[in-house]
Amino acid sequence: MSWQKWWLGLQPSWRVLDDGTLLQEVPDTGEQWVSLRQSGPNGFIMVILALSWWVDMMGGEVDDRELHEVLDDVTWVVRCMA
Repeated sequence: MSWQKWWLGLQPSWRVLDDGTLLQEVPDTGEQWVSLRQSGPNGFIMVILALSWWVDMMGGEVDDRELHEVLDDVTWVVRCMA
């Protein structure tokens, strides 16, 4: 739950819907990923590292529905930023 709250706080404002869910469709208005496209020790690598800790805490099993949803969203974001 805390990871998801942290992830939500990293998102550009246009992605966060009123109900707290994340939009997976980039508006055609030149939206930016500045808040997530960070490098260095506190950049996007922290997202990947935190996900690896989550998977590790589950004993290496990626069988959790919430974890799958998060992995799908992070994958979508990486594709959009690339």
